[in-house]
Amino acid sequence: MNKTYEIVVRQQAKKGRMTGFSQDLRSLCPSLILQVLVKENGRIITQVSEEECLSLVCTLRLVEVNSTSRAVIDSRDEDRNATLREENNLLGNSAACCQQFVDLHGNPGMFFLFPDLGIRSPGKYRFQCSVFRIDLELDAMPVLVTEFTQPCSIVSPKNYPRPQGPTRLAKSFVEQGADLRLR
Repeated sequence: MNKTYEIVVRQQAKKGRMTGFSQDLRSLCPSLILQVLVKENGRIITQVSEEECLSLVCTLRLVEVNSTSRAVIDSRDEDRNATLREENNLLGNSAACCQQFVDLHGNPGMFFLFPDLGIRSPGKYRFQCSVFRIDLELDAMPVLVTEFTQPCSIVSPKNYPRPQGPTRLAKSFVEQGADLRLR
């Protein structure tokens, strides 16, 4: 059995109000939601054991997109024009455990939810998303897959437009027991 993994950004964070250095966390809008697809011999596996689901963790690393960067930076690009920002620029939970939900099309899936991310400085940012498997027998956490999100814009409070309401996907996951803020 040859298993491979793929990250799909199901809900892209598009904008946010800069948080600054106060304790007032301003979440990105909408919340970032990732799905991990498990493939075996090239075919997507729709039913995954609870044990496998619980062993998966996703972490985020904040990447600032330079003003000279190309419009699209992809994880497969050789020439990435991005610089890694200081870790303290990202606020909130930058790691999430895998959770099983049913999407809007009735398909079961494994998802990572990031409901409370904030960024301290204005600019354009991406998230580098890495999925790990916790393996207590090997005492290791091998990286299964890494992917980048599309850019999101962080602006000062005076330039921040009124956030839109919750997405249908977020509402659906909350109805299934997800811990997401609906605003």
